[in-house]
Amino acid sequence: MRRRVRPPCPSVLESLLRELPPRDEARTRVAVPGQRALVLAERRGVVTALELRGPDGAVELTLEFAPEGLRARLHAATLELDAVGELALRCDRFALQAERGARIEAPRGAIELDAGDDVVVTGERILLN
Repeated sequence: MRRRVRPPCPSVLESLLRELPPRDEARTRVAVPGQRALVLAERRGVVTALELRGPDGAVELTLEFAPEGLRARLHAATLELDAVGELALRCDRFALQAERGARIEAPRGAIELDAGDDVVVTGERILLN
């Protein structure tokens, strides 16, 4: 007796079709050490993005090449930046969010905070010295 296989429900098919790139877009996958892969996304023959995917397929690093400039995104369990000299960050706006705490430490130097406008410090308790 032959079993009849039921096709997947329409919502599953629709979601799978949505994940497919448009016909004018292509992806090239290149294996790299550590069970990772580099994925080049192209649209009409022009590379638009470069992704580094982890062993589980999750995107770890994305470089998007757009007319307005390069956009970089990094997804990592831990991120460390070590600079022998100065580490400088320059931008229009800077936002830092830490779920469980933040710390700024200068064991052998001063910490300066300069603002061209008001400085607002908000907390349950603000301890100075």
